[in-house]
Amino acid sequence: MSRQIFIYLTVVAIAVAAAFTSCQKDDNFRVKLLETITGPYGDYDKFEYDNQNRLTKYSKYDRNGELLETRTLIYSGNDLVKVGFNSDELYDFTKSGNKITTYGPQTWDLNSNGQLSKYVAEIGSNSQVINYLYQNGNIVQFTYVYNYETGDMFEVNNEYKYDDKKTPMYNCTTPQWYLIYSFMDISTMNNMTERKSSFDTNIETVTHAYEFDSDGYPTKCTTTTSSNDSKEITEFAYIVVN
Repeated sequence: MSRQIFIYLTVVAIAVAAAFTSCQKDDNFRVKLLETITGPYGDYDKFEYDNQNRLTKYSKYDRNGELLETRTLIYSGNDLVKVGFNSDELYDFTKSGNKITTYGPQTWDLNSNGQLSKYVAEIGSNSQVINYLYQNGNIVQFTYVYNYETGDMFEVNNEYKYDDKKTPMYNCTTPQWYLIYSFMDISTMNNMTERKSSFDTNIETVTHAYEFDSDGYPTKCTTTTSSNDSKEITEFAYIVVN
């Protein structure tokens, strides 16, 4: 065999091997969208999407399959502009700069990275305020304050830790502020492994341990609560987009 032919065949072999490896890598990182979450007591949530991987419908069922809640999401361009609740309530969202407002009033403030940083809701003469602090795309601190008309206040502070894996909503392209507000536990950059909550003089720690499929998506989460050492299992199922 001549040197020229040998070099040619070697190049072809390398190219074929590279293509095969590339296909294997693509198989290992298929795009999946969360379809259902099944809770520890048989209740479950269902998610539906459009062809841009945006959430269009969310449905919540009890353990007997009875529908408890539905949300229908409507978009204009890249913005979420309407959400319908149970077919009888429709909320319009207006975006101005880094602030989003709707009925209530309710407001969502975004930081310079477009992440949800603050949520405020007026509830009659009371109000609730949530502040979010991020690190590496994950929420590391969450502060909830409920202010009463009387001047009293209830406050909860949460601190979080994460793994380095994909979350169930990893490929969902619905605006981040809405995913965090509605489905925070499954919508951060990585999976939450610990939540430490402080309220009044109480401190409670909740840990999450995950199992993953061959594509790196979580399929099961075992949650352990420090106060009673209880364990609960949540399962995730997906649809393959490509």
